[in-house]
Amino acid sequence: MTAENAFVSTKEIRETFSRIIGRITEEGFPLLRRTVAIVKNVQYDREASIKALAADIMADPGMSARILRIANSPLLNPGIYRIRTITRALVMLGLKNVVSLALSAAVLEDVMTREQAAVVFPRLVRALKRAVHAKQIAALSGDDLSEEAFIAGLLYDLGNLVFDAFVPLELQNRIRDIALRDDIPIETVRRRLLGFDAREVTFQLNKSWKLSPLLNDVLTPGKESRRTRYITTAEKIVEFLDKHNIDTPEGAEFLKKVASELGISAKSLEEAIKAAENLSETFEKEYSKHILPPEEVEHPEGKVKEPEFAEDLVKSEETAPDKALSTEDGRLRELMGIVQDIVAMMYRGFTDPHVLFSLVMEAIFSGLDMDVVLFGLLTAEKNAFRIRYSLVRKGLDIKLPDLVNLKNKEKNLFYHLLFQDSAVWVYEKGDPQLLARANSPPASSFVAVPCMLMPIRPKNTTIGFIYADMRNKPEKMNDEVFSMFTMFGQFATLGLSFLVSQDRVEK
Repeated sequence: MTAENAFVSTKEIRETFSRIIGRITEEGFPLLRRTVAIVKNVQYDREASIKALAADIMADPGMSARILRIANSPLLNPGIYRIRTITRALVMLGLKNVVSLALSAAVLEDVMTREQAAVVFPRLVRALKRAVHAKQIAALSGDDLSEEAFIAGLLYDLGNLVFDAFVPLELQNRIRDIALRDDIPIETVRRRLLGFDAREVTFQLNKSWKLSPLLNDVLTPGKESRRTRYITTAEKIVEFLDKHNIDTPEGAEFLKKVASELGISAKSLEEAIKAAENLSETFEKEYSKHILPPEEVEHPEGKVKEPEFAEDLVKSEETAPDKALSTEDGRLRELMGIVQDIVAMMYRGFTDPHVLFSLVMEAIFSGLDMDVVLFGLLTAEKNAFRIRYSLVRKGLDIKLPDLVNLKNKEKNLFYHLLFQDSAVWVYEKGDPQLLARANSPPASSFVAVPCMLMPIRPKNTTIGFIYADMRNKPEKMNDEVFSMFTMFGQFATLGLSFLVSQDRVEK
């Protein structure tokens, strides 16, 4: 009997493909099973309750910490301010991305808790590099798919990760010996002896666990597209960098070819690749330090590893739904309810953009606990903003103008907004020119410092603004409030873009 025939007769090889997949799922992925149980409703209902998902995730400190660690990685959150709550992660990263991150983190942590983690880790590092390159390419191509590209790139080689983690080392060594003996690829030996290869394992696991729709397209013959090329190109880049330096004649030729395939400049691609390499090195360190958990805790399904600072990151959130809500908790719940409505409206389309504006105003006013929120539109003459919506805290004595003129250009805060492409935050120790404008007419008659203003710019032209202040509690204005205020302003821009396309903006 040949070595190969003896290998075929082993118990592991006699198992059918479906049984192997089933066994991996049932025996090898306790964290994944828990995660799927929590997010399964979101997988099947695109308008599932963000509020309900947040509550479920917060009830599991380990899962909360895993998501927050990834959300605060240098890649997904390059800023200096941490995302400290699941509700913030849901708002900033999006419902679908949080679900995918939760599932991906569970898969990778389950793999890394196996006894063969040392064997798996180099392949996991490669997966991280591929994910970073995929995200960079998507961003460079101007596609709003960077997080999806990252997740698909991370899981692209899941089959090999699973094989390294779950197939006994003795079995792996025998497959490698046959490949060396016959001078053929390992994948060929696996297919010959097992009846399937790593790519099929990736496809089946991704499909059954609903991890990444983009990855499903990448692995399905006939579904090649511009978006799937982000992932396959990222794999090409990782393979090339395994053997070559980008700053070589071979590198220049490679850049030229890949850039042509993507329809971008070689120089831009080179810069993106170098940036991705730097990011992946940083992300690898962060992944090793944070996502690969350092300590073990007892769990009902056995001993599994949990992040060490889960309590620190999650303690500020509500983990017991039956407890009385504090004012802050109640406000967060209210905010998430509004966000849920906004997301549902975006999925359905803007049948009534004015409802969207009302929701955005309410989110800023109640969710961010502002005292005054104003929404204005540029008049047809373009010499003033007309206040269209206003919310003022009860008890405040404030006289709002119907029109905010744009005269006195050098000192007019609202004239300044016409040339801004992002939100501004006016405060005492901030930009002195902005502060001077806020203390000059027309702003001085109703504006309070500190305050925040967001220009609304569909088609890169300012046609409206959102203003907000906390005049009763100015000390509560901080970077997190500013970030959330900016996000809701972007929602308003979406609504105004629809009005512009329908020729329904005030003339």
